[in-house]
Amino acid sequence: MPITVRVPNILRQYTDDRASVPAEGKTVAEVIAHLEENHPGISQRILDENGSMRRYVNIYVNDNDVRFKENLHTAVPDGAEVSILPGVAGAVVEPSVQEDLSQLRTSAAGAQLGRQRSHRAR
Repeated sequence: MPITVRVPNILRQYTDDRASVPAEGKTVAEVIAHLEENHPGISQRILDENGSMRRYVNIYVNDNDVRFKENLHTAVPDGAEVSILPGVAGAVVEPSVQEDLSQLRTSAAGAQLGRQRSHRAR
């Protein structure tokens, strides 16, 4: 099953304006390499000159922030959704970024609620 990568507006210039693109890879690093093969230039916006994630880029694998997992070595299971989100700081948030963040928070909150209910049922 292919991996789906959700692309924020700011990076859609590399994906022919598509909000999501298919990708392959067993780790976040492999997924980014595959994105670069198919969408040249995108990895330079995600990774710094040392090949590490840029400070202002957040990557989630199925709602799990890779910074709290294994960063670029985080496993990406078949059928996973990888979300790339720009970091938000300051007062003004672009509406499309705000929508991406809102959807991610809603999804993460739903997953958290499901885990809590499952834990209580035990």
